[in-house]
Amino acid sequence: MFKVFISSNQTEFEKERQFIKKEFEVDYFLKSFFKVFLFEDSPSFGLSPETTYFEEVRKSDVYIGLIGSDYGTIKENGLSPTEEEYDEFHASNPNSFFYIKNVDKRDAESERFILKIQPDNKYSFLTLIKI
Repeated sequence: MFKVFISSNQTEFEKERQFIKKEFEVDYFLKSFFKVFLFEDSPSFGLSPETTYFEEVRKSDVYIGLIGSDYGTIKENGLSPTEEEYDEFHASNPNSFFYIKNVDKRDAESERFILKIQPDNKYSFLTLIKI
């Protein structure tokens, strides 16, 4: 089984994250080869959130990132958990895929993150419909 790590601002993409996971679970082909990790579905067993998501992203074979209008919580190092997860994954694995939500307004950190990922990753812009 290949492990898929879905990364995004959890608040902005709550429904989309669950939708993607469900699509992998109900599709006969996909569920035969892929297992999806969502942070919110996984108990941390007393570990810090950072420890949990770093351990899981290191064990993953595919990274799916979602970028919207809000970069998310910025930690002391100046990065969001989404960008930290991407950096950790991308350091050893090129299989990153991004979906960038078409929005009227995007914060500066999200714009910078998009510029960072563009040269090395597959990405697509998308318009979301209500799920």
